[in-house]
Amino acid sequence: MVMHTEASDIAQICRLYEEWTKEKVDLRETETVHNDLRTVMVKDKEKDEIVGAAQLLVIDDAIWNRRWGLVLNLYVGQSVRRKNIGRELMQLLWQEAEFLGCDFISLSTGQEASKQFFRAVGLHEWGTTFCLGKSELPVYE
Repeated sequence: MVMHTEASDIAQICRLYEEWTKEKVDLRETETVHNDLRTVMVKDKEKDEIVGAAQLLVIDDAIWNRRWGLVLNLYVGQSVRRKNIGRELMQLLWQEAEFLGCDFISLSTGQEASKQFFRAVGLHEWGTTFCLGKSELPVYE
């Protein structure tokens, strides 16, 4: 589901990111700095707990006269990995980017496990950067 984060969600999302980074994270600052920052999340309905989240920063590129999305902070909780939560997040990110008029989404990673995941969900790789454009959206079943 795509939503603007609420105060109650921010603490859960921060805990997810802290599990990954092993550092204290405060996302309230990023939400206020960027008006074009969108958060997508997947909740476990039974537990009413956020199990995955990612952010999309919308960039209006005046040089190339196009709008695109930069994927930030994609994370899936340890206990729910390999259950298609990451795929669902990528689909939600793309849907939000398309809704906002983005021509493509892009992200960077240096982690091999992340690279394998992004290849598996259909993103194109250029070094540590991955992209997906409108005409290349994979269909997940």
